[in-house]
Amino acid sequence: MRLNEKLAKKILKNVNKKNKFFCSNGEVFSNLNDLEKGLEKMDNKTFLHHARKGKNDFSNWIKECIGDVRLADGLVGLSKKSSSKKIESRITYIERYLEKRA
Repeated sequence: MRLNEKLAKKILKNVNKKNKFFCSNGEVFSNLNDLEKGLEKMDNKTFLHHARKGKNDFSNWIKECIGDVRLADGLVGLSKKSSSKKIESRITYIERYLEKRA
């Protein structure tokens, strides 16, 4: 789906309580910023629990709960560091997109 103002705002906001991401290390993520910051400090064991060959819980959550198919598809197969950077870049892109429309 092509980015528009409504989708951009949805992508950056908190998900509702039932759609929060419950990480195996006990952290809970409510939005992309939470996930990006969580990935920065997450240990490799936890990351690999959620993102390994044939499975990527982060990507699935972003697609199904956040609504950003482009970002979700782009995370598949990436390392923890690359995933964090990709999310950070996407957040910045969307924030700038919204600033131009304000």
